[in-house]
Amino acid sequence: MTKYYIDSCILLNLLNKEQNKVQGIPVWKIAELFLEQYKKDITFSDFVINELYNKISEDQIK
Repeated sequence: MTKYYIDSCILLNLLNKEQNKVQGIPVWKIAELFLEQYKKDITFSDFVINELYNKISEDQIK
């Protein structure tokens, strides 16, 4: 079974609705589609969680 490790950049792209376009699609939308498609196969480290806590507001966490 394939597992995907994601770092904080992918999650931040989604949370911040990053608008850089790749092949005409905003990167946040690519992140959203990836996370929806592979949600059962995704893993991330405690380091990523700590990094997100330092970069996003409490409102975004809820």
